[in-house]
Amino acid sequence: MGDDGILQIVDRKKLLPSPHGTWDGQRPDTPTDADLLAAQAGILHMSPDQGGHTSMPVFGLTPKSYDKFIEFKTRDIVLLASEATANKCQEAPHWSFVVDVTVDGTRRACRRERKLRKPLARADDPVHDVGRPRLGEKYPRGNYCTRGARFGVHSSEENFRNPYYGRLTFLAYFTGGVRAWDIREPQAPVEVGFYVPVSNANTDPDGYMTNNVEVDNRGYVIVVDRNGAGMDILELHGKARSIGLGQGWPRRRRR
Repeated sequence: MGDDGILQIVDRKKLLPSPHGTWDGQRPDTPTDADLLAAQAGILHMSPDQGGHTSMPVFGLTPKSYDKFIEFKTRDIVLLASEATANKCQEAPHWSFVVDVTVDGTRRACRRERKLRKPLARADDPVHDVGRPRLGEKYPRGNYCTRGARFGVHSSEENFRNPYYGRLTFLAYFTGGVRAWDIREPQAPVEVGFYVPVSNANTDPDGYMTNNVEVDNRGYVIVVDRNGAGMDILELHGKARSIGLGQGWPRRRRR
């Protein structure tokens, strides 16, 4: 999960026989390579130092910065997370990426695209402020690379019905806790909140690692430790909650 990752977009109907799909292969339990590749609508080969751990589609984003354009103003993206695999940062840094799949092999926007474009997934900015301090580093447990366990991205939430869908996403960063990202402008995501748990009596000696994160239909953020410390249930407040609920909180302009 930590290197040589691939994101593949698949038309599932082409893998299912009738009546639920269109696959007409003779051996449904032993498909050929050609059968499997026929269902591929798009593919993205990641950098060799990044893996493909979690992919989460987010459909129908309408970035404010695209208001003046006349087409492709609504974007479909996939949040694609790698996975850190070594303790104390003894590896390459691992990121989550915003992948734009607005025009892929299954939904072309116009006749011109059908003629000219092959299946494609396009990678945009990583969901990681490269060269900028991680939020929370000023606090005692903010020395993420020296906390004993892994530091880096692992996974995103995956609930399409959570109330923050399309505005915020939440990523598990192992020793860096859980991070809330504003994705309303998917080409320039901004970190707007974080929570870093502490170890307890049940935690393995390596230390606490936020392994998985999910957001339920009420908006509670649930994070689970990988090393025995249990589960935390979190509630958003302030700026992050306002953004997540679409209450018009303005984005701060960077200098």
